[in-house]
Amino acid sequence: MKKAHPVDIHVGRRLRIMRLERNLSQEKLAAQAGVSFQQLQKYERGVNRISASRLYELACILDVCLYDFFEGLDPPGVPPDPDFRQAVKVLLCFLSGHSREIRTNFESIERQANENVKNTLP
Repeated sequence: MKKAHPVDIHVGRRLRIMRLERNLSQEKLAAQAGVSFQQLQKYERGVNRISASRLYELACILDVCLYDFFEGLDPPGVPPDPDFRQAVKVLLCFLSGHSREIRTNFESIERQANENVKNTLP
C-alpha cells in the first residue's frame, strides 16, 4: 500500500479540526459534501487525497479560507519571516472569498486607508 503524503495527512487533520470546531458529525459534513462518511474518514486520515474541487466545496461548507487547510505548513517559496507569512495567509484568505468576516474586515480597512490618503493629500 502506498504511504500517504505528509501534506495530505496535514490537510486531513485540519479538515477534522475545522469539522469538530463546528460541532459537525462526519455523517453530516459528508452528506453536505456529497460523499460517504467513510470517504470523509479517509480524507481526515489522509488516506485519500482531497481533490481541488472537493477542497473548495468543503471550504464553502465550513465557511473557511482555502489556506486554513494548510495552516501550519510553510508556503513554498515564502521566506521564514512570520510577518510575511501572516500577510500571505491574510491575502490568500481574502482572495478565496469564503470568509465573510475577513472580506468585511478588508473592506473596512480599505475604507480607512482611503480616508487616510484623502486626509493627507493637499
